[in-house]
Amino acid sequence: MYRFTAYRISLRKRHQIFENVKVLSFLFPSILIHTILSPLGSIIIMIGGINLQKELPISFFHVFYNLPLLLICIWHIRLTKRLSSNVGAVTSVKDAMGQALPTAQTTEQYFKDLQQQWNT
Repeated sequence: MYRFTAYRISLRKRHQIFENVKVLSFLFPSILIHTILSPLGSIIIMIGGINLQKELPISFFHVFYNLPLLLICIWHIRLTKRLSSNVGAVTSVKDAMGQALPTAQTTEQYFKDLQQQWNT
């Protein structure tokens, strides 16, 4: 049955599935950090209150609730720095026909080429 229905998905649905997977792969670390760290504050308050027979400060909840946000911000900052440091100067770009396109061009040369295209 799978073989018959596997390839009947439209291009729009396949594209949407691809986009969903891409977004989830980007959001997965954030979701995982929130899922693990955020409930720890509540758990510590409940277990500490039961074991110590006194009420623990509510700051435990706030610290563990805000800690994932801080970690995710640090992770995104490090990720953007790492990605921006990997970007180098582009030396050659080819168009669909395989011809080399200029990567660095002065304004005067650009408008001369544009004028030449209009004249041909």
